[in-house]
Amino acid sequence: MSEAIVRVFANTVKITPKCSQALYDGQEYDCEVWVGPDEVAKDGRLQFAPRYGASIDWIDEKEHLVEILKKHKVSGDISFIHLFDGEREQMFDVPETKIVRIWGYRFDGKGNMKKTKGAIRWSAR
Repeated sequence: MSEAIVRVFANTVKITPKCSQALYDGQEYDCEVWVGPDEVAKDGRLQFAPRYGASIDWIDEKEHLVEILKKHKVSGDISFIHLFDGEREQMFDVPETKIVRIWGYRFDGKGNMKKTKGAIRWSAR
């Protein structure tokens, strides 16, 4: 069986230092998402640590942190891409066809968030 690999596909959400600190302080327990406050953002963008593997997308699971992002009225898109390592053909009915799943979240800058989804499909001809 192939191993799933989840990575950040796009991240246009910029956060302020104040929002970054609020996110760090808003964790329900130590190291829930970030070990230190310097891990929350890099170059003003929300950071997702690759060491969390498939759990890199904490947005869908951590409503209390999403509420902080909405309160700070962030805007932009965060998208994740789901890849497979190894025998991809076994995952689909059509040989030589690859499908990659993409999902994410859109923050409108007014305190709202919507989920997004898509896919990339290609095949050999």
